[in-house]
Amino acid sequence: MNILVINGSSRKNSNTDSMLAVLLKNLSYCNIALRKYKVLPIHDQRHTRKNWETVEDDYSALIQKMVNADIVIFATPIYWYGISGLLKNFIDRWSQSLATNKKFK
Repeated sequence: MNILVINGSSRKNSNTDSMLAVLLKNLSYCNIALRKYKVLPIHDQRHTRKNWETVEDDYSALIQKMVNADIVIFATPIYWYGISGLLKNFIDRWSQSLATNKKFK
């Protein structure tokens, strides 16, 4: 079983990290700490007739890991009653993946 964690915490050794350690104790998993990657904000091109522009960041590689996982766990602290900006930015880019990656769905 291939477990992937998408970790939206901006801090090392955060409460989110502690929660994941307890939740996934004795399990093998890959932890993607979004704070360590460059994921640029979406340039929304859904309503244009052009192909989506290539973005030079780590997003495509992260999505490929997500597509290949059997289980994906999203972990985030709660900031101002919502998910972290790091995770929100990553999720916003899914519009691009839905348009350009047939395996994403």
